[in-house]
Amino acid sequence: MKQVVLESSGFKWIDIVGPTPEELQALATEYGIHPLAVQDCLEPEHLPKFERIGPITFVLLRAYDETAPPDADTVHKVTRKIALFFNEQLLITVHRAEQRFLEELKPGIVAAAQKAKPRSELVVVAIANGVIDTFWKPLDEAEARINAMDDHADEPRRQRKNFVHTCFHVKRRINAIRSTSRHILETVKKLTAATSSETAPGPRLNDLRENAESLYFATDEILEDANSLLSLTLAAADHETNQVVKVLTIFSAFFLPLTFIVGVYGMNFEFMPELHSRLGYPLVLATMAGISIGIYVWFRRKGWM
Repeated sequence: MKQVVLESSGFKWIDIVGPTPEELQALATEYGIHPLAVQDCLEPEHLPKFERIGPITFVLLRAYDETAPPDADTVHKVTRKIALFFNEQLLITVHRAEQRFLEELKPGIVAAAQKAKPRSELVVVAIANGVIDTFWKPLDEAEARINAMDDHADEPRRQRKNFVHTCFHVKRRINAIRSTSRHILETVKKLTAATSSETAPGPRLNDLRENAESLYFATDEILEDANSLLSLTLAAADHETNQVVKVLTIFSAFFLPLTFIVGVYGMNFEFMPELHSRLGYPLVLATMAGISIGIYVWFRRKGWM
């Protein structure tokens, strides 16, 4: 679907949703867009980037996909791509599906164009800020989820498997957002460096860069919390395993000498100590009890019990 969103004072904004490769090629031919930029636009897994090819500037961004399934944990599944081709008089936005943040931005941009001459750089900055804003809600939800899991980190061992699985999934999802935010930050840096202060006022560019940096650092901090929670959970599981192994080792230490004595007296030799004595069996039992008590006292002194 091709829509002319804004056409005023020599500036034109065309928004294209779900184009076919043939439609993109025709668009590239009509407006002089480089074929390599069109090729990048067609690749669904392409990360954010900035390129200036001839008179056209190409910016590729990825916004958070509100319709992503709960088990989505890769960049391609969690985000949606939006491509921007622009020069001083033209802006073309291309995306595969409708994006709510963009639809919400359009009325405000059109209203602002009625008061002042629209500029492509200012519209691009507004769209880039809108892309960044799409990540704040899922990050807040992820942070709240991590805090909730942290409160239940001492769940019984039988529930820990599901807990670790959930924590690992949250970590992968945040990691996908972090990877996207890092590339968005790099793209914004190149965009602000290449855009002169005459075409886009400095404060707007500074705000865009600060928003991108805030998104990256916030995502990095939440990812660190997720890593810490996962590490603590795995450490607790290892501690419980070590405690089980410790108990089993202690039992083995008790029964090892007793098993040795029983094994020796289980051999059918005629001449064995106390074999024909009435007190032989009680003496062997007393010896075994004495060994067990000695092991117990030794373990207690070592602090192992």
